Amino acid sequence: MRLNEIAPPRPRLTDEEFEIAYDKLVQNEMSKDEINEYSHIVVDAGMYPRTKNSLQFLLTRMHIVLHGEAPSGETPERADKMFKDTKPIIDYVLRQGHLDKEDIDYHIDNAKEELASRPTKKEIEATKAERRALRRDAYNRMYTYYRANKASMLKAGLPKDITRYKEALTDAVASGLTPEQAFAQYL
Repeated sequence: MRLNEIAPPRPRLTDEEFEIAYDKLVQNEMSKDEINEYSHIVVDAGMYPRTKNSLQFLLTRMHIVLHGEAPSGETPERADKMFKDTKPIIDYVLRQGHLDKEDIDYHIDNAKEELASRPTKKEIEATKAERRALRRDAYNRMYTYYRANKASMLKAGLPKDITRYKEALTDAVASGLTPEQAFAQYL
């Protein structure tokens, strides 16, 4: 038994399916979160005959063709998939008369460059880990200074409720101030 005997391949997208994405995007850009939310609404309402993921992918690709950039929140890891077999989408947009082939080619090239310059998920996670480590270090330095100098700072006028300002103090130390300079703001 062959796979296509079990589940025949789905036909290409229809103009009606393209129209759902085109009408939503022709005048407005959308973020990845907005695309996801819209896809849920449309599929749940029975207005799109395929899956939510299918509509999300169509909206993302249509967004690139119409606006020249991938929706905010989209990652470069998906770029290869997004730019494969865009001819049906391009043909539909050309038939609508909104853009010409030169504009569409420019939009796709622009989106490819823009996506290539976005940080990857690994780079984003590495940056987040670095920021957490920097804040942890800043907090430790601020707290060590506070414990060592608490009595003299309280005599100098440090508010007794200084712990309310823990985040602000940590931010100040993380941004380059010494703990002494950060606490001096509250004396």
